[in-house]
Amino acid sequence: MWGSVLTRTYVLTAARCVTGASEGVAVFGAHHFNAEDSAMQIANFSASGVIVHLEYNPDNLLNDMATIRLNNAITYTKRVRSIRLPAPGDQRSFAGLDGTIAGFGATENQDPSELLRYMSESILTSATCVEQWENSYISEQHICLSGNNSRSVCNNDIGGPLTITENGEALQVGIAFFAGPNCTGRPSVYARFTHFLPWIKANSDYGSGGIRSAVLNSMFFLLFSCFVVSLK
Repeated sequence: MWGSVLTRTYVLTAARCVTGASEGVAVFGAHHFNAEDSAMQIANFSASGVIVHLEYNPDNLLNDMATIRLNNAITYTKRVRSIRLPAPGDQRSFAGLDGTIAGFGATENQDPSELLRYMSESILTSATCVEQWENSYISEQHICLSGNNSRSVCNNDIGGPLTITENGEALQVGIAFFAGPNCTGRPSVYARFTHFLPWIKANSDYGSGGIRSAVLNSMFFLLFSCFVVSLK
């Protein structure tokens, strides 16, 4: 599973993959899934550092959000930096903008990617996303990326970042929630950060000053398995 660096001591991910976790290891700055290099960092966390959204519902995947407090602070480098989130009160839908996703998830042959991969598609309006899903899964807390060309997040991409480019910098607007059957054909769906920003700030030290100084997007991954849910 994947996540994003909020500050040197907090990271953000999906609730479904840390619910009930007793401890874990987070790896930062990885470019090759099975190879170590000098740019990577490793940090442990314990159960006491995991904060799962109190209204998380595993049946419909609403409020699938969690923060993790690391046991030790990480070091910012060229490859490991904190994310930038939308400003308080930002109510933009981001529809029509190009959204970029990243991860080591399953590729065309359903095997995990060995290298970190990226792709970009257009962010959809909520109405278009609801129409293409033809069900009630989509709500105001979701943001959707076009499924054109059968490209999507897939297995092992859960919690990964959805970003746009604003003023030459990455702005994270969501994290991967679920995809269509076999990860093709339908829009991929993400948690909408403008909906969750108050919760994120209340359950981390993001925005408190003193420890967050960078604005570049960064990813980490946790050393246990979790999958994007493929809904019908």
